Amino acid sequence: MEMSISKRESISTKGKATVQRKGPDMTESQQKKAKNDLKRSIRATKKEAEATDSRTEQMDKHRVEVAEQLASAADECKELKAQEAKLVGEIEGAAIEKARALFATAHHQRAAKRFEDLGAGKYKPQGRDAEQLQQELQKAVEKQEKIMAAVRAMAEEFPDRAPLLDRVLLQVVAPSAS
Repeated sequence: MEMSISKRESISTKGKATVQRKGPDMTESQQKKAKNDLKRSIRATKKEAEATDSRTEQMDKHRVEVAEQLASAADECKELKAQEAKLVGEIEGAAIEKARALFATAHHQRAAKRFEDLGAGKYKPQGRDAEQLQQELQKAVEKQEKIMAAVRAMAEEFPDRAPLLDRVLLQVVAPSAS
């Protein structure tokens, strides 16, 4: 583009110089020569302008192709991000299920150990009656419900921490599941 501008300036400068030389002493052969020089210069400028236009068209086509590729890549990126979010959700769900299974297994193992110890005679009755045991159980259940309510409130307040708080909730609930 700059080359064609400089050529046009060159042509205009030559034209001005020719006009200035066209005085009373310019012969017919000098006029023909100046005319031929101007024609040659005009042809060269037209060729350069055509070449520049051709390059501009090619660059515009290339720009359109690159813009289409960019849009395609952006769409693909959005799809991949959606798939990533889905997979992260599935992973978190699987982690919660795994934690539930681990807590339940641990609880069952502890209960089995207690029954084995009870069968082996390692536990001695403390002499509490059923009413005292029921009151202690009621207090423990109330305490557990308060803890569960607090954890649920925190999960609602901080949704980004919900999977972690669900695991905490599982630890609170798992011992009472059996």
